[in-house]
Amino acid sequence: MPIIFDELKLVEALREVEEIAPWPEASEHKKYHQICLTK
Repeated sequence: MPIIFDELKLVEALREVEEIAPWPEASEHKKYHQICLTK
């Protein structure tokens, strides 16, 4: 499968998890994930 397809699925899964159990606003992990997804 194309890498782009996998990335979209990963982002979709992360969003679903975030809706169920959102990260704390002051979480370093959230900032780290946002940086990785932006690149």
